[in-house]
Amino acid sequence: MDITVSSVRTSIPDDATEQFNANVLPGNADNRAVTAWSSSNATVATVNATTGLVTAVSEGNTNIVATATDGSNVSGSAALQVTASQILVTSITVSSGRASIQENETEQFIANVLPGNADNRAVTWSSSNATVATVNATTGLVTAVSEGNTNIVATATDGSNVSGSAALQVTASQILVTSITVSSGRASIQENETEQFIANVLPGNADNRAVTYGPPVMRL
Repeated sequence: MDITVSSVRTSIPDDATEQFNANVLPGNADNRAVTAWSSSNATVATVNATTGLVTAVSEGNTNIVATATDGSNVSGSAALQVTASQILVTSITVSSGRASIQENETEQFIANVLPGNADNRAVTWSSSNATVATVNATTGLVTAVSEGNTNIVATATDGSNVSGSAALQVTASQILVTSITVSSGRASIQENETEQFIANVLPGNADNRAVTYGPPVMRL
């Protein structure tokens, strides 16, 4: 008689189960029942003595053994490795210094990944509306594109599919004044006379073209 023990997986994480099977030869043996399943290291994995269903207990190695019940004492075994269960990400909180930025500005977004001892705390970044803002998939650096609203999303890469997001508003860039030319009808007037001075502010579409008059501003 010969017994071959097999399973789909030769390595499972702790707390997982795996079904082991015994192929007993010859096919015409009078008693091909294998009810004596055992584990060579029950601290690593236990096995149902009748069904061959294995339950992983802790990290390590063991052999799963099937023994014939016909009195021949023939047995077969297969090695099993038990690995520590992966600690998956359970939550991600996304934040940034500003919730609103202007077109063409950048803003760094940060992901707080929990638990702190997760095996893989890496995230990938994405924007729900790339026409409003784009984001570097690795670093979380956001670049505003056009006026509107979007969500900046961080997604765990450990297979947990956990994600977190934060809203971002992009406003139109302020058009600033680039030059002011001051003129008047006369460059010289007498005491007690008045003269109107005019400021030509450029560009013409600046958001705020108002000016104040006064002495020159000293710049150091």
